[in-house]
Amino acid sequence: MVAVLRASMRGIVTTIGAGMSRSSVGAKGALRKLVRDLFDPYRPELYYMRGPGPRSHEKNGGLHIG
Repeated sequence: MVAVLRASMRGIVTTIGAGMSRSSVGAKGALRKLVRDLFDPYRPELYYMRGPGPRSHEKNGGLHIG
């Protein structure tokens, strides 16, 4: 599903980009970045640690060290 959306958005960006003049190259780049950011599956905030876990609490006698 994501691949289909990416392919269709690439087609739209290419079509829009083909009709743009040289003065609107910046707008074309901004549009590409927007599309890339909207459909990028990488979400680093999902992988960051959120604090000590149960093993840390066991090791430190239930005390939160931080």
